[in-house]
Amino acid sequence: MRTATRVIAAHGNPRPASVTVADRDGHAHDLPAQAMYVLIGGDPLTAGVEGWLRRDDQGLLITGPDLERDSGWWPLTRDPLPLESSQPGLFVAGDVRHGANERVASAVGEGAMAIALVHTYLNETRDRHR
Repeated sequence: MRTATRVIAAHGNPRPASVTVADRDGHAHDLPAQAMYVLIGGDPLTAGVEGWLRRDDQGLLITGPDLERDSGWWPLTRDPLPLESSQPGLFVAGDVRHGANERVASAVGEGAMAIALVHTYLNETRDRHR
């Protein structure tokens, strides 16, 4: 396994025989390879919420207890619920969340958890307005 490296070419037919990889500086290296595992993604697409939702240095959205560490981003007196973003009532699940496990099963579980937390948020909001 190589980190900070990207595959720029694959060679062989019908199976891989080698790959050309480039490091961060652009230096290319040919490596023997009999197979490849392709990992897609990695860069969160959160630029559209910059300035509205709290993000970390990598652009991942900060949620729940991690918001308390950044004073000024949580506007309410109550603590944020797990998975709750810096916008009260907006919940974040999956790989775009700071601290996520980055596995499909985890994202599915977080999605189910987020729905339950939305119900908790709505019930609290309804009770405050009675």
